[in-house]
Amino acid sequence: MTLPLEPISLGFRCDTKFQICRELYQRAYSGASLERLREVLLSRQAAEVFPRHLFDWQITPVEALLAYLENDFTGVFERRDLFVAADGMVTHRHLHTLHPHDFHAVDGVLNDAVLDAQYDAARAKFEHLAAKFRRLLEQAGPFLYIRSGGPDRAQAARLIACLSARSPDHEFRILFTDPQPESGVTDLDPRLTWVVLDPAVAKPEPEPMQWEGDDANWSSLLRGFDLGLPRGPVITSHLNRMEEPAADDLRDVELEWRRLPQWSLAGPLPQTFAIPPAAWDYAAISGPLESLAERAAQTVYVTVEALQGSVGVVLTRPDGSELIGREFCVVQGEGPVRLALDLPTDVGPANILLRNHGRGGEPGVARIDAVQVAPAT
Repeated sequence: MTLPLEPISLGFRCDTKFQICRELYQRAYSGASLERLREVLLSRQAAEVFPRHLFDWQITPVEALLAYLENDFTGVFERRDLFVAADGMVTHRHLHTLHPHDFHAVDGVLNDAVLDAQYDAARAKFEHLAAKFRRLLEQAGPFLYIRSGGPDRAQAARLIACLSARSPDHEFRILFTDPQPESGVTDLDPRLTWVVLDPAVAKPEPEPMQWEGDDANWSSLLRGFDLGLPRGPVITSHLNRMEEPAADDLRDVELEWRRLPQWSLAGPLPQTFAIPPAAWDYAAISGPLESLAERAAQTVYVTVEALQGSVGVVLTRPDGSELIGREFCVVQGEGPVRLALDLPTDVGPANILLRNHGRGGEPGVARIDAVQVAPAT
């Protein structure tokens, strides 16, 4: 099974991260409103839906990026090196990084006193994200590192060395958007992809949101990549959770659950199920939801928590011959998640299937708390 590439922003600006989020969001929800995405990015759930990394929301010149990686993220975010520039932006006086989201004006004032007061919190966040990026560089991947603006040949070689240094099993590709790459740099390494990104930005009025970049241009260059997140399509479950139905529309459903592969009968919910160690192996299946052919389409809400490992949740035909709709993945540490599984009118009976969704074939444990249905919105 070929795994999708997990996209990671390497800067240079915030538009790279925004466009990664937008592409994943609109792949999950074709034709979805960007206003909805902006609401998600500004919400507390943003980090749950789109995992945050160090270079997402700061301005990072290429030499600064290399300094971060080559120095193992040490000495690159010291208070003595940060100042408020004439344009009001917190700036690193040597690396020239800009930090628009780490420090905030107080009563309209952003000065050294404000930086002093807010530095400890900003430093704690930096250390957390630096440690997270170190761990990322030790993981197998595969990853797609994306940077708006390309380096020269020597800088590209240094970047490849940095990304490869922590683990020989770290599988990755790098995508640079550069209107005019240096001669000879494009054939430096087969893992590099260079694309020309039109600098023009078309955004609808009345809020052009120019900093986001041009959606059509970015979609065009990302179209050739199979992108995903380590939690798989859980992105859609989190977004769905923000649009839950009214309580009056929900109806509890009592189903007979069986443990697999023994097919032993489980009691009423909540129930805990062991997730087999083999990737994609089955753990449990519900009894069939009633046929809804003569009724309006329904949404099936399954409240599930991965107590260990990761669990895939999907609707299936009773004989297991075909999966119905999108499969969701929930991983340990997310807490209880209410997934929204679409059940069209023309599929007849359907069962809820649990199975291992891990990359490494590790065993797991999942708890199902409730199953409810409501008219599809």
